[in-house]
Amino acid sequence: MSKKTAKDPIGKFGRFDDEANEFVITTPQTPRRWENRLWNDKLNIQISNHGTGIAYKRDNNGRFVIFNYKCPNRFLYVYDRKEKDLWCPNWFPAGGDLTSYAVRHGLKYTIFKAEKNGVELTWSVTVHHKDAAELWRIEVVNKSPGAKDLLIVPFYQVDLSLNDPYFGPVNRYRSFVSEKDNCIYVKNSAFVRKAEDDALCFHADRPITKYEMNMEYFLKGFSTLTAPRTILSDEWSNSFIDDDEQPCLAVGFDFKLKKGGASEMNVEIFTADNIKHAAKLGAGYAKEGAFDASIAKHAKDAARMLSMNNIKTDDPSFDRYVNVWIKHQLWHNAEWNRGWGQGFRDAMSDCDMFRAFDPGYVRKRILQAAAHVYADGHSVRSFFPPVEKPYFDGGVWFQNAVCQYIRETGDMSLLDERVPYFKSHEADTILGHLKRTVVFLDKQRGPDNICRMGFGDWNDAVGGVDRAGKGQSIWITMAYIFGLRNSSQLLGAIGDPDAAAYARRADELAGILNKKFFEGDRYIRAVTDAGRRIGSKKNDEGKMWIEPQGWSLFAGVADAAKAKKIVESMRRELYVPYGVMLLAPAFTKYQEDVGRISNDMPGIVENGSNYVQGMLFYTYGLTQADMPDESFDLLCRVLPTNPENPPEQSRIEPFQITNSFQGPASKHPGRAMYAWRTGSAGWFLKTVWDGLVGIVPDFDGVNIHARIPKKLGDKIEATRMIRGGLIRFEIARRGRETQGAAFTLRVKNGEKIRYEDLREGARVLITV
Repeated sequence: MSKKTAKDPIGKFGRFDDEANEFVITTPQTPRRWENRLWNDKLNIQISNHGTGIAYKRDNNGRFVIFNYKCPNRFLYVYDRKEKDLWCPNWFPAGGDLTSYAVRHGLKYTIFKAEKNGVELTWSVTVHHKDAAELWRIEVVNKSPGAKDLLIVPFYQVDLSLNDPYFGPVNRYRSFVSEKDNCIYVKNSAFVRKAEDDALCFHADRPITKYEMNMEYFLKGFSTLTAPRTILSDEWSNSFIDDDEQPCLAVGFDFKLKKGGASEMNVEIFTADNIKHAAKLGAGYAKEGAFDASIAKHAKDAARMLSMNNIKTDDPSFDRYVNVWIKHQLWHNAEWNRGWGQGFRDAMSDCDMFRAFDPGYVRKRILQAAAHVYADGHSVRSFFPPVEKPYFDGGVWFQNAVCQYIRETGDMSLLDERVPYFKSHEADTILGHLKRTVVFLDKQRGPDNICRMGFGDWNDAVGGVDRAGKGQSIWITMAYIFGLRNSSQLLGAIGDPDAAAYARRADELAGILNKKFFEGDRYIRAVTDAGRRIGSKKNDEGKMWIEPQGWSLFAGVADAAKAKKIVESMRRELYVPYGVMLLAPAFTKYQEDVGRISNDMPGIVENGSNYVQGMLFYTYGLTQADMPDESFDLLCRVLPTNPENPPEQSRIEPFQITNSFQGPASKHPGRAMYAWRTGSAGWFLKTVWDGLVGIVPDFDGVNIHARIPKKLGDKIEATRMIRGGLIRFEIARRGRETQGAAFTLRVKNGEKIRYEDLREGARVLITV
């Protein structure tokens, strides 16, 4: 377990339990509700230390049903009849003082444990290992000197509402109950519903005899969720729901415990086609021991994920984030693509590093993405539903994902897989799709012969640049150069004659950027339809942007002299105690030829905030410019343990990294925005593994270029899964190598290791 020290900024709110891979929250008064994610392939559950959080289901076609979007409330109420006291083990919404309170956010489960009036209650929540089902286990122990008479009420607020594009909100709720089967069923049967399983069901392994499915009846007499009159009076009307009334699932259970007595109950909340189907599923969950089976399956999956790609340094706190928590966050984002938007670039960006953890899943994602590439080579913005606004950056992410996957796996057969183009009867190989993306980007050139912006690029909010078809993106051009260089190397590995042409094109574009768009210490960001330069020293606002600076360092655009100048100006203009701003100065007035970003509040979202994924492009670039100490310092600035941005200020969960921090122009500098859902997780790990540790699979062997930051000590021990084998590496400064160890291979830094020299369990010593 981690130790609390005077320098530990998170100690007042909780601690890490490293043996269990949990973060233990010890007070309900956290800076904001700290959320966990529980998921399988069908259901994604958000749950905070107060029990709140939405849940949403995904079907095989990528269609989403959100259970409780407008009212993300799940609570467990305990009413002590003798004490006439209502409380919640999750503290909220009843509030008040608890004798003890602890919430354990673990890997795909959360456990609430609280005590009051001599009653100890443990409420555990997880997700079924394969079905769209949320599983609860409720355990009660009577520690008081006498008997206890309790009313325990699981509560789940239901919102299966729809917004029809023509008619607005459309809801026709119906509910059913089967007391014989201990099952309740609430359905939205609005005419716009296409599927029958858009319903929420409640099943328990105890008799259901008192319940409310109508919020008005549950909160009778104008009471509130803090003290629902139904619970305080124990008067249940067993209400149903009709039409547009607000539904809920509230069920009362009596627990009578002798002194020292204990009892347990299991609850499942899930989807079904009808009440009979719900009863059948509920009975099955009870019979199979769904909760224990699911916890066991999640533990097995987590053990596999945690066993690979780990580091050991002189900084155990940093190691914890790399080995457990950011890895877990990437796992969630890769499998759920940040949420229900299913972004094309998001998926391909996450694939870049997830290939090292689950290459089979990455292969499926690439095939899915290929089916959303148009025949002309551009892609949709999002999969489900398809967003067809013409963003022009999809191809560069696709190229990178394909090349990195094949480097990681050697699976050249992917290139021969045939997939139809989006909205086309024409099918082509993955190699064909990759080449079409190159053709598209090459055709979409602006007046200066570099890539156009289109509707937008990685930064969606820069949507005003190219409205007339002449606006150009320096960042897309750099990303295209990076894609061309990667693709050229792939084509060279398979003997494709286009390899040389791609390399020449990359050099040509880099030459244009360096000649026309480098201003001595920065690359500009874009050129508008009218020829105005964005991200130029001549601008009053948005004078410098991070994306082109970061990508120039690793796309083969900036040489060493330019890199030095760029870093100097970045330190001066963009560095903040909690990272690096995306741009500065922040926009204070709307500029139509820039777009929505200039209309955001200064310091908020992308407008002068630290948009962390953008910063991590730069940290990776710093490693490629051989500046590991500076890269490591910036990585530590975005971790929750940064003493310069403690939880009282950042409000971030201590076990993840965030999408963004508000910038100095905002009212709350350093405050984190958008928990969990971010491409930062993948690029953080890419900086660590491809940049600092520097063990990078290539087409014909493993490239070794380690860069040890001084603060990590003189040695890094690393295990890396390579082509199905777990290989152990020791990276040590000269004179600090392990003496007398039986290493199978000694490698100079900067060399390449042949795959045939690496086998499961092999040990490699690298001296830097």
